[in-house]
Amino acid sequence: VAPVNVVRRKAVETLSSPVIVERVCHDTLTGKGFILHEGNVSTDINVNIPGPPIILEKGKPVSIKIINHLKEATTIHWHGLEIESYFDGVAGWGNRGKELAPLVMPGDSFIVHMTPPRAGTFIYHTHMHSFQLFEGMYGAFIVTEPGEKYNNSTNKIFLMSNCGDAYLLNGKAATDSMVLKQGMNYRFRIINITPGSPELTVSILFNGSAVNWRMLAKDGADLPAYLKVMKPANNQSVSIGQTLDVEFNGTKAGTYSFVVKDYSDTTVLKKILRVN
Repeated sequence: VAPVNVVRRKAVETLSSPVIVERVCHDTLTGKGFILHEGNVSTDINVNIPGPPIILEKGKPVSIKIINHLKEATTIHWHGLEIESYFDGVAGWGNRGKELAPLVMPGDSFIVHMTPPRAGTFIYHTHMHSFQLFEGMYGAFIVTEPGEKYNNSTNKIFLMSNCGDAYLLNGKAATDSMVLKQGMNYRFRIINITPGSPELTVSILFNGSAVNWRMLAKDGADLPAYLKVMKPANNQSVSIGQTLDVEFNGTKAGTYSFVVKDYSDTTVLKKILRVN
């Protein structure tokens, strides 16, 4: 049984977050995932692949303690967010003279201190770019504007990854359906952390045709006003390590499809969106 018990502190509050532990990643493949603790409460008693979303606030200092329950070294990187390099999860780097970011050895821990400088959609993941990333050590890392309450009902995460040769969407090869309300604006936070694949494309189809969505942000940065336009949700490129925020509104009731294709234009994932 593996990974990392992450403990997180906000100002005076002490919270406990990510843990990594082994579990089945897909079918018979063994993986490694996270358990997120907040205070004395765990988000789940089971290991999660992908890891549970970590929600922080722009400008609010936070500490995350990573406790490694693996039998191997690890390190966690906060992808896309500008933080002090010593805490950024890239072992052997740092901006403190001879003091360099360490590997987190088995049974050991490391406390990350950061103050998120901007709001947006990011990724936390192992920086051991071998089996650990393929085995499931990643999750959505979201920073809100100051005072903004993150709403699970209108924020929807679509995290694309690999496990062996299988493509996964939010940790599943056989995706389940998502129920949405007609006429409601949703923020889709699309993340590509497929370590063994080239660029993917995503589309939203209704009766076989692409619907419109509004582009909002890319790689955690808001787009300028002239780019926040409605455009067809058709074969939108999402590269490895990239995040994309879009606004979707199902104006008509019915069954929509979130479709992911690979470089050969082959559909590798499909999620049904039921708009009622």
